[in-house]
Amino acid sequence: MATTTTTVPSAGPVAGLRSFLFRLREGDEIARMITFLFAASVVLVTLLLVFVLWQGSVLPRHKFGFNFFRTSVWDPIFDQFGALPFIYGTLVTSAVSLFVAVPLGIGAAIFLAELAPARVSDTLEFFIDLLAAVPSVIYGVLGVFIVVPLMRSYIQPALQNTLGFLPLFKGPAYGIGFLTAGLVLAIMVIPYIISVSREVLLAVPRDQREAALSLGSTRWESTWQVVVPFARPGILGSIFLALARALGETMAVTMVIGNTPIISASLFSVSVLFLILGYLVYHGGTSISWNFFTKLPAPVGESGGGMANAIVGSGKLLLLATLFGVPVGFLGAIYLAEFSGGTTAFVVRYAADLLNGVPSIVIGMFAYSLAVLPFKHFSTLAGGFALGLMMIPITLRSTEEFLRSVPNALREASMALGASKWKTITSVIVPAAYRGILTAILLAFARVAGETAPLLFTALGNSFWSPGWHQPTASLPVMIFTYAIAPYDDWHRQAWAAGLVLLGLILVINIVARAILSRGMAVPRS
Repeated sequence: MATTTTTVPSAGPVAGLRSFLFRLREGDEIARMITFLFAASVVLVTLLLVFVLWQGSVLPRHKFGFNFFRTSVWDPIFDQFGALPFIYGTLVTSAVSLFVAVPLGIGAAIFLAELAPARVSDTLEFFIDLLAAVPSVIYGVLGVFIVVPLMRSYIQPALQNTLGFLPLFKGPAYGIGFLTAGLVLAIMVIPYIISVSREVLLAVPRDQREAALSLGSTRWESTWQVVVPFARPGILGSIFLALARALGETMAVTMVIGNTPIISASLFSVSVLFLILGYLVYHGGTSISWNFFTKLPAPVGESGGGMANAIVGSGKLLLLATLFGVPVGFLGAIYLAEFSGGTTAFVVRYAADLLNGVPSIVIGMFAYSLAVLPFKHFSTLAGGFALGLMMIPITLRSTEEFLRSVPNALREASMALGASKWKTITSVIVPAAYRGILTAILLAFARVAGETAPLLFTALGNSFWSPGWHQPTASLPVMIFTYAIAPYDDWHRQAWAAGLVLLGLILVINIVARAILSRGMAVPRS
């Protein structure tokens, strides 16, 4: 009996075209292309930054070559420059900061997410976000007048008496040094670890906890053996964010202030990171008055005055930074978490991590070459552009971790009901991760709110009102920096008052944002 074989023509190209048209009609392909453009812009900015730095370092590279990284002599008189001590100091202080900050940050995040009452946890989260907004100059002053005396009088002598036989704890106890700088940096990066890790832990599905408890595990066993391993990728992401902040902050302060160009194994060796912050102010709050919010700065030698122009200028700069940095970071994170995989995702993540680790002063130099030099003047737009660049990687990497922590069951259930991928993202995934996304945006906002170095290269400063967007403008971080290093007591008090106002601004924005986004959106807690 003969058998007839019927060959069905392959419909591969036709089926592929139909699938593409269907995704296009449903909005999936358009959403994928739009989010890809925003993710690709992160890579483009990073490559452009590398190119600008490479072009700007032509003469030093030709003159010094790799000896710049291998030698320790820093003598401008004889034209000898070696950066090895500064690189060594950056790595040591960053390592010390992570050694202190990681266990404290993760432990605090576990307590806030798993053990603390919801009201206590949410209240403490406000204060943690405020810590991220404290300007570096304020941390430096606290370090000089609180941490340094404690180190000199108590901690360093105790370490020498017990561990003095180790090279790490030898040398004179001056109070300042790698260990002190690492502790101050640890205080600066702990809020990032706590905020991101806490939201990642809260995003762990409740059934994971319930399953462990039903098998007889204690609350702590379910947390340590189930919840923490489930949230490990997000926790590691928070540590990398903290590392990038520590590297950038250490490098910026070291290169701006200067350092003792000596490599030593001792953590007590002098690393003068805070000499510029040598003015003690205890009563800055007394300068907060109605005039402080409504008057311009008083001329040198006159008491009183205010910082109304700096308050308005900071608002304008932060508005521009948010409008530029948040959309790029948020949509880029959606692409990484929902549309991308493999090589493309790796390249974008690597570029974002590299951009996040760039010191703020280098970001200022980069923005200066792109937004100031071509136009021959400083401007508010240039300052907002610089701060926006710094917001992108923090928003992108944190938001991606929160989106990826949403259970796949929610995606599958939505698409099983006929929703397109884009509708699933907008109506299911993003609302499920909204707390973490808000935390990421607020962290990025707080990160740039206290930045000084980029604004010195872009917005510069202004003692008067800046009505437009194309003129130099005053800002609270620059005013704090300028007033803190001035030899006038009244300026010192106003610098502290400006720091308090800046923290108040972050607190108000934090409360308003969480209140608006929490309306009608309840997030269950176990």
